[in-house]
Amino acid sequence: MPDHPLYRTFGVVKPKVVGFLPYFLMSKATHDYHPYLTDLTYFGLALQPDGSVQKLVNPHEQEPGYTALTGGKWTTFAAPYADAGVGTSLLVHTGDEDTIATLVANPASSAATLVSSVLPAMKTYNFRDLNLDIESFRTASDSARANFTTFLATVASAMHTAGYTVTVELSPSAFTKSYLTDPVAVGRYADYALVMGYDYHYTGSYVTGPIAPVHGVPSVRENDVATTIAAATAAIPPEKIILGIPLYGYQWETLTATPAAGVIPGSGVAASAARVASLSATCTTCTVTRDPIADERIIIKPDPTTGSIYQFFVPDQAALTSKLSLATEYHLAGIALWALGYEDESLLSPLSAYRASARLIPSFTFPTTVTNVMSHIR
Repeated sequence: MPDHPLYRTFGVVKPKVVGFLPYFLMSKATHDYHPYLTDLTYFGLALQPDGSVQKLVNPHEQEPGYTALTGGKWTTFAAPYADAGVGTSLLVHTGDEDTIATLVANPASSAATLVSSVLPAMKTYNFRDLNLDIESFRTASDSARANFTTFLATVASAMHTAGYTVTVELSPSAFTKSYLTDPVAVGRYADYALVMGYDYHYTGSYVTGPIAPVHGVPSVRENDVATTIAAATAAIPPEKIILGIPLYGYQWETLTATPAAGVIPGSGVAASAARVASLSATCTTCTVTRDPIADERIIIKPDPTTGSIYQFFVPDQAALTSKLSLATEYHLAGIALWALGYEDESLLSPLSAYRASARLIPSFTFPTTVTNVMSHIR
C-alpha cells in the first residue's frame, strides 16, 4: 500500500511512485497502473502572465488541458485510483519566457492570483498536491531569482495553509547554471522537488545520444543522472527529492550509422517506449545495441529504399532498474514517470518491487511510550 503515517511512526518510509498523466495521452494510457503507482499527476493547466489559469486559447476555443479536466476525462480516469488510495496532484505549467518574466516581476501578486485560480480546482477534483512546472532556460539575475523565490514561498505558504502540499520541477541544468529556480529555495519551501532526469539529449541535439544516461561523467559526457542526483542531494534534503524517469526516447535521421552521429537538422522526434518495442519486434533491418555506460538501448534503422539512416536512443527495463537503484542508494523520496501512455507494459514491471520496498529513516528515534507513538501518528 502507499505510504502511511503509521510507517513513519516506526521509522519506516515507503517510496513514492508518481505517474504523470498528460491530457494528450489519456487515450493511450490503457494499462492498469495500480500495481505501480502511489501518486497520479494531471498535466495540466497552463499559466497566464498574471498567474491565473488559462481557460481559453481564443474566444471560441477552450485550452485543451483545462477542457480535459473540467469536461470529465480526468475524473473518469482518476476515480478508481483515488478510491484505491493513490494520491493526486494538479500540475500548472508554462515554459514561455515572456510569461515567466511577467510572473516574477510581481511575485506576490502573481502568487496570490495563482492560488486563488487553482484552489477551486484543487477542491472540486480532490487534488492533494500542487505541482509547479515553470521552466525557464535563461540565465537569471540575482534579483529575478530572488523574485521567483518570493513567488514560490508565497504559493507554498498559501497552499500549506489550505492543507495541500507543493511539488516543484527542476531541470538537471538547474544545479549547474544560474537559472530562475534556486534549488536551495525549492528545498526550503516546497514539499517535494521533482528532478527531471531526462532530455540530456533532445530533438534539437546536434548529435545522437542517450536521453537519460545513468553514468558517463567525466569520461564521455558533461552530465548524467548520477551526477545530477549527487548535486541535488547536496542542495535539497534527499527525502524531498523525486527523480523523474522517462518512458520515451528520441529518434533522429543521421549522417552515419555510428552512435553519436551528426543529426540532420529538424529530424528529431519523440519515440515512445511502446512504439520502439513494436519496431524492435518487427524491424528486419535494424541493429540493436546498448550504451553500457549510459545504460540505454540504441537502435539503428537503415531505410534501404531511400538510403536514410535513423537512430533511436530509448531507456528500457534495465535502464529503469538502474535508476531505481540510484533512487534507493541516495534515499530519495521516490521516482516519477514521464509519461503514462508512452510505455510498453513490460517496462513498468520493476516498479512493483520498488513500490513495495521500504527503508528506515536515518537517525530515527523509536517512540518509547504509547503517548509518543500517538504523537508520531498525529
